[in-house]
Amino acid sequence: MDKVDYYFQHYQDAKRDLTIAKNLIENYKPISEDAFLYSLATRQTNEERVKMSKTNVRTENMALSFHDKFLAEEREYQESLFEKYCHLKTDLDFFELAVSSVDEIMRDVVVDLVLAGLTWDELLPKHNVSRMTVSRYRQKALKQVKEYYRFAGKTLSING
Repeated sequence: MDKVDYYFQHYQDAKRDLTIAKNLIENYKPISEDAFLYSLATRQTNEERVKMSKTNVRTENMALSFHDKFLAEEREYQESLFEKYCHLKTDLDFFELAVSSVDEIMRDVVVDLVLAGLTWDELLPKHNVSRMTVSRYRQKALKQVKEYYRFAGKTLSING
């Protein structure tokens, strides 16, 4: 199954994933540095201590090192989320353009089937066509969209 086949079947799922990624980016709230440091500094253990000292340099260094790693991981997560969103948005925008460019005769049926997510039973009375016609239009549209991808130099691989 290539990218075009996948989007023909799972376009609505991909749009939902895009919306989720967008909401995660828009509503992203990292843990504040003060809250993080406060949680490290005020953490009390119930274990017995052999020696009590005012400061433990090694513990402080470990906490600061952990904090730096934590911030790096947080940045990396945010960047990967943004990269995923951009990749999916670009893919879906191009797919929508390709679907909208199919022959005018079958464009409305294919757009309703793929982009609007209508079922075949909903398409039949709306466009006054048979199941065989919907099937034929779908197959022709698949070929045309794949040709559009090839012409534009886009990869058909799902991973690419």
